[in-house]
Amino acid sequence: MKRHALLPAWLKLGLGLALMCAPLSTALAAPGIDPGETIADIPREALDAFAEAEVHARLSASKAPGAMIVVVDRQGNRYARAFGTLGPNDATPLDVRHHLFRIASETKVLTALGILQLAEAGQLSLDDDIETRLGGLRLKPEGGAPITIRHLLQHRAGISNIPMVGSGLRDARDHPALADYLAGHAPRRMRAPGGGIAYTNAAYTLLGRIIETASGETYENYIASRILKPLGMEHAGFPGGSITAPIAQGVFVSPGSTTTFPAVDTVTRPSGDAMMTAHEMGNFLVMMLNGGAYQGRQVIGRKAIDSLYGECWSADPSLGGRCLGPTRILRAGSPIYLHGGDYITSMSAWYVLPDQDLALWIGNTSSVPIDNDVFEAFLKRFYPPLGAENAPKATSPIEEDIGGTYRINSQTMSASGRFFELLMPGSEQIVEIGASGISVNGRHYVRIAPDLYQASGPPTIDGDTLRFRRDAEGRVFELHFNARSATKIGAAGSAHAARFVFGGLLAALLTLLVFSTARTIMAFRRGTSKAPPALSATACLLLIGGTIAALSLPTAGPFVMFGFPPLFRVAQGLWVLGGIAAAALVRGSAPRIDRAAGIATMVVAAAFIFMLVRWEFL
Repeated sequence: MKRHALLPAWLKLGLGLALMCAPLSTALAAPGIDPGETIADIPREALDAFAEAEVHARLSASKAPGAMIVVVDRQGNRYARAFGTLGPNDATPLDVRHHLFRIASETKVLTALGILQLAEAGQLSLDDDIETRLGGLRLKPEGGAPITIRHLLQHRAGISNIPMVGSGLRDARDHPALADYLAGHAPRRMRAPGGGIAYTNAAYTLLGRIIETASGETYENYIASRILKPLGMEHAGFPGGSITAPIAQGVFVSPGSTTTFPAVDTVTRPSGDAMMTAHEMGNFLVMMLNGGAYQGRQVIGRKAIDSLYGECWSADPSLGGRCLGPTRILRAGSPIYLHGGDYITSMSAWYVLPDQDLALWIGNTSSVPIDNDVFEAFLKRFYPPLGAENAPKATSPIEEDIGGTYRINSQTMSASGRFFELLMPGSEQIVEIGASGISVNGRHYVRIAPDLYQASGPPTIDGDTLRFRRDAEGRVFELHFNARSATKIGAAGSAHAARFVFGGLLAALLTLLVFSTARTIMAFRRGTSKAPPALSATACLLLIGGTIAALSLPTAGPFVMFGFPPLFRVAQGLWVLGGIAAAALVRGSAPRIDRAAGIATMVVAAAFIFMLVRWEFL
């Protein structure tokens, strides 16, 4: 009876305790999501307004089904917001905690951290010759200056790229071991190591293999056990593993249409195959702001993080440069570290601002990126000095010998990749001298110091400042940006010259095709020899057909970056057959006009084949 009488008092006490503990339990269960808090002194309401205006508003223009933004500070406070749906054919609202995003090349920094962990533990040195760490793999041609692990980390190894998708690779079940794949697809030495920057997936694929030989674990297991799990990432991982969470799907946008692509599993996983949720990306960024620590645990050693940020190469102190994984840019004297990722149908990038105690990540599920534009808007809105327009003070005189064509040191040396670059002139930087400065692909720069130029107006992630480098004889040989290098080339090596020559040869082939086809029809009607004009027409048709097949590469879109060779191999075969057919015209007798057409076809075919060999398309 007394117990029943006391029941209302106990209920009151219990309710009071529950109400007192509720805020505490909420904070412990989900730190950093209190609607009233700020992130690096930025009110949540301001971030909400920004996300609506700059992320949500860009969905329609990018045609992305969804987009996300995450902002964190050094204390672990977090703002995360998703817009749109899980995919173009899935109306499920995009979720920052439970939906995976393909971070693509941002995986490279996970690989770099793995290498730096092993270096900190004394299991390797960044100055090691990579060929002593690759389990017997030797790069061709053998010999030459040693390529070090540091060269790979900074994309300064001077090596070619490798295909990202292997022959017969349908899904993760066919995924070959790194050692096996590299044995048949090792990159080649293209230039001396330690020079300019040439971004390549091959470098980080080799680093993944070095992690395996140094640790005795597979690359995927090492990254999962030493980085992902200590960061509390329950969903993150690689295709074919224990991934169970839904993956955000996107679209590839081309003029006038959008296309959905099936997920592509790559064999170069250390360069770009990881997936994680936006919330998990926030965990990663908190660690990157806190010297490798996350929730009181030192996931990455302080020395490793200091090396990641501190060992940067650039052609000039005014440039940010390429660090041991991320790119560094400088704004108003403050460093910003960043890395982007492009996975055919998703684009994203993270940015770490150590002086501002803040980091953010932006991603959308479309081949049209929004990350850099959103980031620039973020700086302009919340950190105006970092987003201020460039207003360089011009000096003189302008160096007259810097004008010319510079080709970006390519990340691909495959034949199909080179042909694609030939069609896409963005791989070249055309420097033109003007009265008040220089113009580079239409953007104006003024001289601020000898061989150093800066653009006026709105800042960009890379390309605001240019450094021209000279050799021992004083001749300009390279152009450098923050994280890219371009080599000066002569007119003969210019893609513009090559396009002009190819265009002229194709026009000649078309003319000869029409003429030879007409002569073949006339030969049938007159009962004269049909072989020479028909052979001439066949040769022209084969060469033109091969070129049409090669010109279809842009319609293949992003698959060129995956080593897309089938269609290009068809093109190469047609080119060779056309050359053989043209060469066969020297045999036999024929009317003078047919022989002249045959000789003209042979000459054009020979010039065409020469150009293909000259540009390494065959």
